[in-house]
Amino acid sequence: KVKNDAGAELFLWYTTPMHLSQVESKPIASKTAGNQGPLVSVVIPCYNQARYLDECISSVLEQSFGSFEIIVVDDGSNNPEDISLLDHADYPRTTLLRQANQGPSAARNAGIRKARGKYILPLDADDKIAPRFLELCVGVMERNPEIGIAGGQTDFFGAATGRFKLPPFEFPRMLIENALVCTYLFRRSDWEKVGGYNPNMKFGWEDWDFWLSLIELGCKVYQSDETLLFYRMHHVSRNTSFRGGGAGEFEMRRQIVDNHRELYARYPRHRKFVLTGRRSLTSRMVRILINIFCLFVPSRTSRRKFRAVYRRMP
Repeated sequence: KVKNDAGAELFLWYTTPMHLSQVESKPIASKTAGNQGPLVSVVIPCYNQARYLDECISSVLEQSFGSFEIIVVDDGSNNPEDISLLDHADYPRTTLLRQANQGPSAARNAGIRKARGKYILPLDADDKIAPRFLELCVGVMERNPEIGIAGGQTDFFGAATGRFKLPPFEFPRMLIENALVCTYLFRRSDWEKVGGYNPNMKFGWEDWDFWLSLIELGCKVYQSDETLLFYRMHHVSRNTSFRGGGAGEFEMRRQIVDNHRELYARYPRHRKFVLTGRRSLTSRMVRILINIFCLFVPSRTSRRKFRAVYRRMP
C-alpha cells in the first residue's frame, strides 16, 4: 500500500515480481499547447476499413485528454470505395501514411516509427475508445513507471453487443490465453527495446506476441474496471476466420512459442498446452474433481471461484 501525490492510497497486486499490477490513480492534466509535441500517438492501421474511420477518429478527437496526435496507416487498401475515402480524408490532428499491404504488424510499426508521442495507443480502424481512455491511462503510467501496459474493459457493438468477457490478466496464465485486447497504452521506448510488433505473426495474435515481449521486459499491467474500448463485431472477421484449429492457428501457436523460447522454457506445461491445445492430465483430473465438488456447493459465487482455479491451469 502506497500513496499518490494527492495522498490517496494506491493498492498494488503482483502475481509474480514482474507481472499483474492494478492501481487507482488520479489522472494528470494534458500538456499545454506551448509544449513540444504530443504526449500520445494513436496509431490506426486501416485495410479496407476507411468507411469506419469517421467514428474511430471522432472517438479520439473527443478525448478529455488533449495532448495527442493521430496516425492512420493505409495498409494497401484495394477496395475502390475505401481508396476514394482515403484520397479525400481530411481529419484534424491526423497524419495519413500509405504503404503496400504488409499486414497489421508492419502497419503498426510504420505508424509508430513516425510517431512523436512518448506513449503509443494502437487502435483498429473499426473500433472506438471512451472519452476518458487517454486521461486515465496516461495518468496511471505517468505516476507508476513500473506499469508498461494500461487499458480497461471492452464492450462489443455492431453485429453483437455486451461485455467482451476476457479473463483478468494473470501470469503465467497469459502464456496460454491472451487476456489483453490490442488497444492498450504502452511506451514507445519499450516498443523500441523489443523491436516492435513481430511480422512473423502473419495470421494473427501479433498483439498477444507483443504483450509477451513487453512482459519479458518487466512491464506490469494495469486494467481498469471502466469500459475504455468499444470493439466492433462483424459477422466474419480476420479473428473469426483465423481461429478454429486450422493450419494458420497451429502455425501461430508454434511461432509464438518460438518467439519466446526462454519464457516458455520456464513453464513446460504451458508450452505443451500452447503447442498441442490439450490440457495436462493433472489439469483434467482437477477439472473432474472440481465439477464433482461443485455439485454439493450451493453458492454460485463459490462455484465460480473453484472453477477459476481450473481455468488458471495449463
